[in-house]
Amino acid sequence: MFVLLPDTAAIYSVWESLVIQHNVSGKPAHDARLVAAMLSHGLTSILTFDASGFSRYAGIEVVHPADVIGCLNVFGIPLLGREIPLR
Repeated sequence: MFVLLPDTAAIYSVWESLVIQHNVSGKPAHDARLVAAMLSHGLTSILTFDASGFSRYAGIEVVHPADVIGCLNVFGIPLLGREIPLR
């Protein structure tokens, strides 16, 4: 159901740039690492309960799980007009 993307060496340089650009330290560095991996693989949306942790990164769409659950019918099929692209 999900594609596992590789952890490549290119992610480190993107992460380093994000940490410097956004003055990130401590626990938020983990969010920066996820964003670096996303950007390296061309992903722009993340499904998370923590919208505030990703709001500093331009081009990253935060999708709350409740928004996804609300757009599925009882069979897990997206309702027309409410689909949320996760890629």
